Amino acid sequence: MNKSPYEILGINENATDTEVKNAYRQLARKYHPDNYTKDADMAKMAEERMQEINQAYDEIMSRRAGSFYGSADYIAIRRKVKAGRFSEAERDLDAIAQNMRNAEWHYIKSVLLNRRGWVNDAMRELELACEMDPNNLEYQQAKEMFNQRTQGFGNNYAPYGRPQRQSSTSTCDMCTGLLCADMCCECMGSDLISCC
Repeated sequence: MNKSPYEILGINENATDTEVKNAYRQLARKYHPDNYTKDADMAKMAEERMQEINQAYDEIMSRRAGSFYGSADYIAIRRKVKAGRFSEAERDLDAIAQNMRNAEWHYIKSVLLNRRGWVNDAMRELELACEMDPNNLEYQQAKEMFNQRTQGFGNNYAPYGRPQRQSSTSTCDMCTGLLCADMCCECMGSDLISCC
């Protein structure tokens, strides 16, 4: 038997928006995967439960906003992403009209871009999702995890409207490094830079 989104959050259908958000936050804190880092099975269970909780919350809030049709599209696209059907998911996502592209659209787009290795674009979409729906814990947690994973890899990600960090590596440093590498190669009987 499928539970209603209200049953998943442990509230009744007459709950106020504030009660819905409070129930969501309480469950999100309880089932956050970071709480179960020492037990892989529990972490997986918590992740699945979080997805169920997020979908229930999104469905309730979308119904209350009068846009359930759009929410149903996003749920179907999430299922395709979860099943690894990325091309189908991207096609469906891009087919959604501009005026229906809410925070969920940008979040899913971020996931798809990240799968392709387009890290800067993925992070920009994730930031848009967080800006559009700052109370969505799933988006905030994804952003936090994304930042932790990309820390130290290039350090040149630039969010919208912010300048990219300049590299501290100068041309002289690069030349010195190449010359050192050339000398090492020559010691081994090879030649990296034939003109030196």
